[in-house]
Amino acid sequence: MKTIEDLWPEDLVRMDIPSPKEILIEQANYLTERTKNLLVGEVKTSAVMIKNEGENYINHEFIIKAPFMGNYQFVLLKVAHKLSIYPLTITDELNEESFVIYDEGEFKRTLAQILRSKLVKDAINSLVGRIGYSSI
Repeated sequence: MKTIEDLWPEDLVRMDIPSPKEILIEQANYLTERTKNLLVGEVKTSAVMIKNEGENYINHEFIIKAPFMGNYQFVLLKVAHKLSIYPLTITDELNEESFVIYDEGEFKRTLAQILRSKLVKDAINSLVGRIGYSSI
């Protein structure tokens, strides 16, 4: 049997650049750790075809769940991007703002701004307070 040579470029896959999904999952894990599992961060991903644009988009939802409150949950933010990742759009559901992001650094800065916002901190503290655990 004849073997055909590998025609792919040497730098085909760059493993040194984290995807937005990886960054979101890490932040979800930090939330779960910092709240000692009282709240659980989760990232759900789906692909959607926007018909009028004829483009596929990958959507990520950052969800906060409260397992001790009957699995109450809400979407904290959404990220949407094409296959190329950047630019992407991040939508802050609590503060009702959207941002167009052009690179990883800007994504991390904007994500930090959202996660550190007063509305997000108030929502997290409200949920933890309702669960009744004060030694976090």
